[in-house]
Amino acid sequence: MTQRSKLELQINEPKTIELLYDEPVIGESKYGNYYLYAVKSENNEFSFFAPEEVHKSLSELSLQKGDSATIIKKATQNGSRINFSYEVKSASPRSTSQSKTEIDETNVSDGLQKIMLQSYRDAQSIQRMLEFEIEITKIAITLFITRVKNPTKY
Repeated sequence: MTQRSKLELQINEPKTIELLYDEPVIGESKYGNYYLYAVKSENNEFSFFAPEEVHKSLSELSLQKGDSATIIKKATQNGSRINFSYEVKSASPRSTSQSKTEIDETNVSDGLQKIMLQSYRDAQSIQRMLEFEIEITKIAITLFITRVKNPTKY
């Protein structure tokens, strides 16, 4: 088994990683679940223990072996407590979508489908702006219902 150094993310410093395998090793320790990725960054191989938020984002991007992503670790202070959040974006040229929940609009002919697709895009945008997990589906449905009931306003 190959020994790799542990990849540590620095605050506000973008780090581009390339996946060396399609899937991470998922396990459980006394600290909870872990998601171990074998990655390459700056021509060096690393073991990357992704926080659950990063693992979820990488999964949503549907990245495979050889694909790249850029991760930014962000810190916010709440009183004496420091909270961390992560921004994850695909850096692979073949992957232009932000996540697997984005839908190809080429075969959409119904006006309601277009409104629903736009509602999902807007919900994803809201999630990225807030920089924390929200239920995209619930927001998208709320936007869709509002837009259908009041088409002239939206």
